[in-house]
Amino acid sequence: MNIEILKSCRSPRPRQIDRGGFLYVAVLFTSLIVSILVVTAISNSTQRAKEQSDWVDRGLAVRAAESEMHRLASMMRDSSLWRQEMLSGRFSAWRPWSTGTAIIRGSNREVRHRYVDQDGSLDNDPTHPVDVTVHARVGRSQYAITTTLQWDRQPLSILNYGMTAVQNVHFQDDGSITCERPVQVGENCTESSGGLMVTPLLHCDGTTQMTLRGDLAPDALIQPSRDLVETYQQISGPMARTAIPSGGTGRVIRDRLISATSNPFGPADASGIYHVDMKGEKLVIEHSRIDATLVIESASEIEIRGAVTWSYSAHPDAILVTDSPVRFVAMEPELSEASRAVHFNPTGSGYRGMYGNTTLTDRFPTELRGLIYSQSSIQFEPLVDGSNLIVTGMIVGHSIEIRGNVSVFALDELFSNPPDALCNPVPMRIVRGSWRRIESPAL
Repeated sequence: MNIEILKSCRSPRPRQIDRGGFLYVAVLFTSLIVSILVVTAISNSTQRAKEQSDWVDRGLAVRAAESEMHRLASMMRDSSLWRQEMLSGRFSAWRPWSTGTAIIRGSNREVRHRYVDQDGSLDNDPTHPVDVTVHARVGRSQYAITTTLQWDRQPLSILNYGMTAVQNVHFQDDGSITCERPVQVGENCTESSGGLMVTPLLHCDGTTQMTLRGDLAPDALIQPSRDLVETYQQISGPMARTAIPSGGTGRVIRDRLISATSNPFGPADASGIYHVDMKGEKLVIEHSRIDATLVIESASEIEIRGAVTWSYSAHPDAILVTDSPVRFVAMEPELSEASRAVHFNPTGSGYRGMYGNTTLTDRFPTELRGLIYSQSSIQFEPLVDGSNLIVTGMIVGHSIEIRGNVSVFALDELFSNPPDALCNPVPMRIVRGSWRRIESPAL
């Protein structure tokens, strides 16, 4: 009995608690925290790497856009093919960006460009300014810039020379030519029965048989970068072939005054530029005063004879532009109103811009003042009195034959301030202050 009482009086033994579960949870939370910290560190590192990569890509995109713009501007100084190859307002296809020595390869490392003309057409007028946009993309980075290029007005190279023969110059019967400016000949300078050329410098790689007084240099012939016959035809007024009287074997312009205010064969044109399509007929011009540019197409021959005083209308320009052979034959040294009974100096068409009159007593020297241009041959026969034919300007022909005596004096105004038609239509230059960054266009 006492033993049972003693047992019942003992304190209960403390219960042992299982701590394994708490330890597991603690370890789990610790692992989770460590994992979060690791992931965060990796994410931050990855983000920094991406940001650094984007920063590098952006620099490459800037470099690509600027390099491409310089490439396009350089190309637009020397070629006009882009006018035919592209449409105004449309982007080119993407292409890999080249550093000049190697292509930067990789995804989306590309450039594209766009030209925009104010009238929506790139090839109708080379004088229009053009907006050029370049868009570059490298990785996730994009960059776009735009600038304006305008026509860089430069004289055609032929205006540097007193005479240009695309092929040959031939002298015959002791013919001679004296040029204040250099002469360029594409092939040979030949002579039969004598010939003399006086010029500061002759550019010719071929034979030079005639007597040369001046220096000789290699040929550096650069032909006009535009079709002058087509160019002048587009800016000319009409002259009706059928209105020109027939005579002999063709049509004859005789005892006429042609100027910006006087066109006997059609309406007057304020520019003083007239076009006639001869459709295979011969055209003779004699005993006339012409203050105009004649654009003559498809003549079997153009014969200029007698006394002819021929100059441009108002500003230095071409006086004859043709695709036909030209002959200066039996020319006389003086055009006389009295001998021809024709008034060549009326009010409104005064000689050399001076006031006209109403008399028939004026006399004018035979002179050709401006550019004489033929895509065919040009032949100079002797004047009837053996004197020199005076040309103040330039002579350009496919081939040139000289039988008489010709003096070619410089017309500095034509070189220093030529009309648009006698300027190179190709070169473009960046307009200062127009280079700027823009928002990247939609892809």
